[in-house]
Amino acid sequence: MNIRMEIKQNYESLNQSQKRVADTFLRHPDVLTMSIAEIAAQSGTSASAITRFVRKFGYEGLDAFRIALAKSSAATTPNDLLEINPIVQKNDDLPVIIEKVAAMLSTTVSDTANFLDEQVLQEVITALKKARRIYLIGVGASSVVAYDLAHKLNRAGFLALHSWDGHMVMENLAYLNEQDVVLSFSYSGETKEVLAALAIARERGAQSYIVTKNQSDDLSKQVNGIIAIPTTEHLLRVGAIASFESSFQVATVLYLGVIEEMIGTELTERMKKTAENIKKIK
Repeated sequence: MNIRMEIKQNYESLNQSQKRVADTFLRHPDVLTMSIAEIAAQSGTSASAITRFVRKFGYEGLDAFRIALAKSSAATTPNDLLEINPIVQKNDDLPVIIEKVAAMLSTTVSDTANFLDEQVLQEVITALKKARRIYLIGVGASSVVAYDLAHKLNRAGFLALHSWDGHMVMENLAYLNEQDVVLSFSYSGETKEVLAALAIARERGAQSYIVTKNQSDDLSKQVNGIIAIPTTEHLLRVGAIASFESSFQVATVLYLGVIEEMIGTELTERMKKTAENIKKIK
């Protein structure tokens, strides 16, 4: 994990002084040329606070930390837009909002791609390919991601089940067995309905996976695997934006990974069948 991603992932665990230092390193491109005194002044902290911060992330001194920061910035920051604070302010005009959204989404896509564990993704793709039935679980914004993936998989010829109604989800899971896969989406990893579905999957011997930022040991014990996404937002937020983008990105990767071997005549024929049925109601 590059240092920019590591700071973002651990941001919520930092104290207020450390967060001010983190904000300075993440949002000020010229920090690479600042002295330690200038960084302290910019962050409203002290030289000793800067030293403690870089050591917290495993670097003996500021110079080594800046080298790592420069490398990670080159890898994840294609233009200066990514340094714009994506949080919309009260008096932002429309051009600024457009710019901030573009910056946030661009950063989110890059951060998520760098963060994903390919081994876990491949495990989930293999499980989905072999599944008798695929249960897609999510609540709120996560339900939108689950629904979209269910729709895509069904069009490709898989039996994917999704419901917006929590009671219907529980009813559907009554027929779950070891040949099925439960794939859940929950940014917090604490959604009651999702945890209930995972518990049922565990009881029935079905494989279960979750897309979440939560990598706790407690959650790990409840599933076959966690597809971890970066911490991009507070749980209390104006709306699931960056977290939604990360989850949707994962869903897209999984879908394309599942259908990759089918691309050609087989996939075309499956898509035609669903398209023909849809034409009947147009």
